[in-house]
Amino acid sequence: MKVKCIFLFSLSLFGSPLLTQAATYTNKDVDTIKVNNTGVYFNLDGFYSNPEDCGETDPDSSSNVYYAIDPTSDYKRELYSQLLAAKASGNKIRFGLSGCLGIYPKVYRVDIL
Repeated sequence: MKVKCIFLFSLSLFGSPLLTQAATYTNKDVDTIKVNNTGVYFNLDGFYSNPEDCGETDPDSSSNVYYAIDPTSDYKRELYSQLLAAKASGNKIRFGLSGCLGIYPKVYRVDIL
């Protein structure tokens, strides 16, 4: 029983990072925000990362990665509001990515710094 408890504890410590591949980035400026009938997309000034290898590049510029807010998220309005507020005020953001939404890295958090 003791060995089983130690094994489960070890699994919880080392297995969790393997199950979630979230990435967080800090101190970034919002460049462009696009809204259309499929959702909200944005990119960042001078920053390009695609940790999930979702395959998205802007057709107008092969180096710009756009990020997507999941339109089915319970927090889509709040995430979008954070982006608009950061863009309007010129404040930087911290944001997190987890998974893909089609060809776009999916955003799960946006914090104004």
